Amino acid sequence: MGSGTREVTRRAGEHLLRVHQALFRWRANTRKRDYPYSCFTGIALLPDAPLTTIASNRRLKVLDDL
Repeated sequence: MGSGTREVTRRAGEHLLRVHQALFRWRANTRKRDYPYSCFTGIALLPDAPLTTIASNRRLKVLDDL
């Protein structure tokens, strides 16, 4: 198999919380800035499940990583 070491690919704990909160703020601010009179919420821009997936993936560090 391998050498027995495994790279951690998921964020956890405080780091996960900070990244999740930053993405949540981005979603809310983008919705307010770009769609102030729209009836849809920020969830339409970035639903909760993909937001959590992006927040928890350690390999994603900058926008171009997406």
